[in-house]
Amino acid sequence: MNPDTRACIAYVAGCVISGKTPHEVIDKAREVRLRVKGAVKGTVVEVFDYERNCKLMGTLPTLFDFGADMALTLEISGKNFSGHDKHVEHHFAGTVEARHVKLHDYDEARDFHYELGEV
Repeated sequence: MNPDTRACIAYVAGCVISGKTPHEVIDKAREVRLRVKGAVKGTVVEVFDYERNCKLMGTLPTLFDFGADMALTLEISGKNFSGHDKHVEHHFAGTVEARHVKLHDYDEARDFHYELGEV
């Protein structure tokens, strides 16, 4: 999965599960802070990614990443989430604990770690 899309998915999953909407997500693998703005209200998602100057939006479980020009799914169950990247036809899954998000990308066969910024 595209690293920017992966970070946005981690952000959305973290927002839905934690109920908070911070203005950044920290990508631990790339050691970067990604500025984001938008709303995650119930199942409606509209997030603006300042790094790519694009939106990730839709109604869960169906989302569209305008920066990568791809559709994906994201399903939430308690503190867990899973989904499907329709661009590369691979799944991802993860968990959220407080501000920490772990996302396993089956395309790359590894875990990625993120942290939601302060609200």
